[in-house]
Amino acid sequence: MQSSAGPYSISRQLEDTTMQLLTITVVCLVLYSLYRLYRYYFHFIRPLTQKSASLPYPPKHWLFGNLIDHPGVNEGCLYWWLAAVAKCGKIFRLFHGLEPQLYLSHPDSAKEVLRSSEPKPLNIPGYGTLLPWLGRGLVVSEGEQWHRNRRLLTPVFHFEMLKKYLKVFNVTADKMVQRCGLIAQDGKPFDIFQPAGLFSLDTILRCAFSYDLDIQELGESQPIVKLSHEAVTIGLKRCFNPFYWPEIIWWLSPLGRRYKVVCKEFNDISRDIISARKQELEDSDKYNMEKKVHHDFLEILLKARDEDGNGLTEDEIRAEVNTFMFAGHDTTSSAISWTLYQLGKHPEHQAKCRTEINSIMQGREGDEMEWDDITKLTYLTMCIKETMRLQTTVPMISRYTTRDLEINGHLIPKGMLVNIMLFVIHMQPDVWVDPETYRPDRFLPDEVAKRDTYAFVPFSAGPRNCIGQNFALNGMKVVLSKLIRNFRIGLDETRPPKRLPVAVLKTENGLWLTFEPLNVD
Repeated sequence: MQSSAGPYSISRQLEDTTMQLLTITVVCLVLYSLYRLYRYYFHFIRPLTQKSASLPYPPKHWLFGNLIDHPGVNEGCLYWWLAAVAKCGKIFRLFHGLEPQLYLSHPDSAKEVLRSSEPKPLNIPGYGTLLPWLGRGLVVSEGEQWHRNRRLLTPVFHFEMLKKYLKVFNVTADKMVQRCGLIAQDGKPFDIFQPAGLFSLDTILRCAFSYDLDIQELGESQPIVKLSHEAVTIGLKRCFNPFYWPEIIWWLSPLGRRYKVVCKEFNDISRDIISARKQELEDSDKYNMEKKVHHDFLEILLKARDEDGNGLTEDEIRAEVNTFMFAGHDTTSSAISWTLYQLGKHPEHQAKCRTEINSIMQGREGDEMEWDDITKLTYLTMCIKETMRLQTTVPMISRYTTRDLEINGHLIPKGMLVNIMLFVIHMQPDVWVDPETYRPDRFLPDEVAKRDTYAFVPFSAGPRNCIGQNFALNGMKVVLSKLIRNFRIGLDETRPPKRLPVAVLKTENGLWLTFEPLNVD
């Protein structure tokens, strides 16, 4: 008698078995997710909410918290922050879904966290997404690793090294002047963010690696430029899409998989550049681990040794180099672009800057800035600072409390995410009279002396302040001096900028300026 079980029946049994296993897997994942959610709420969120109960907060949704009222990633977000501050004061909570997060909006409240060395929160998409790209560089490292690496990197931005970098600033600034001159030949306005971004990346690569490929000439076709832009773009998409926040969903998604590829390609380029520079130094007769003469950022990292004689690992070097490129590139280009915008909007301040620069350069052949010139650019420096107050380069930074704190009479429990609203600190009317107005004289020495040290914090403040702030400011002064001296800068009134408060303050629609060539002879 023949068996009735044929190939079709076996196939059907396999399908049934597969469906059963899939169903069991899905049920297990759902149950596990519910268990994790239960633990997350009752072991973390609920205690955090109870311990921070004295903090005010605006009306919220029971599930979505204050996110339901958030206008999104656009200029409206800045006004939403200001409205929340007007309702709640210097220190308050906003609920991101069920989770309460602390917001500090005034020098009086922010200084308590800024002058500590509390770490960056790596458990949220913003900083956590950076890890595969930047590694644990200074921006995201914490504890003993951060203290050690901060000490080892300090010589990179020593006074003597900053003087050497000035030669690079002159070269790359001249290239930006040439590029802007070519773009502006037809008299039409153009978006300044693109040439400013290429200038800042070119400068950093030359100072970091002695990397002399003409980035500004190659433009967007250069792999480092393309990969940097793509990594930032993808990272921001994750930050502002809650669907991508869970790690398992993010890395399985097409966007997460592409981000992994971009990070690998970027890190491969970094490793190749570091390896080539290391070999070049080892082959050179001038290379000596004991010598104190350094030529670039990478050389200092390769020679750096702690108290026990241990240097940085290859991964640590790569992380710091990538961090330097990321942290310095976008922030510097944003500050340059917004300063040019403000000087275009306020020609009277632009004229004062030009008079100051021409006075310094009077009687010289050529257009090269010298080291002593940097400190003489007092009015230009005031204009840069007032720009960074009004258009704060990094609108907000975050920390994570590792211990209970008391701020303005409120208990801030351990484990709370703290958002420091740098943009709002710079707009407080009791600190800055008529804060919406562009007034460089706010930074006259007598005016500065009247204010709290933590009232102006575009580079953060305290032990975790930006280690490269003098490097950035010097580069900005050189390139802005050359641009102001060579061009009369104006605005395209038909395209007012719409601010975009992402990791770095940009615009939704570009920053369109006109450049009219001037005779500098």
